[in-house]
Amino acid sequence: MIISRQQLESVLRYTLLEKRDRERKEAGQAEKAAVTLPEKKEERIYNLARQVVEKTPDVREDRLAQLRQAIRTGTYSVSEEEIAEKIIVRSLVDMLI
Repeated sequence: MIISRQQLESVLRYTLLEKRDRERKEAGQAEKAAVTLPEKKEERIYNLARQVVEKTPDVREDRLAQLRQAIRTGTYSVSEEEIAEKIIVRSLVDMLI
């Protein structure tokens, strides 16, 4: 499954919110009744992103066909910056999750 940058950012945001809440509870600072509007908004964004991911097929046939054609014709190329960005982002996700 390919994960888009937007999906990744949503998961990271949600993960950071969970981590923050867990740390507050451990420190005894979280109050059960106190829920702020931004947290509700983040939760809605997370739920929406989750629904989109669940509806998205694991393989995008149209994109796969484009990539195959580009590889066959020798026109497929990826910049060093794109490769480095993917490595860094995925490393960060692994550390957070």
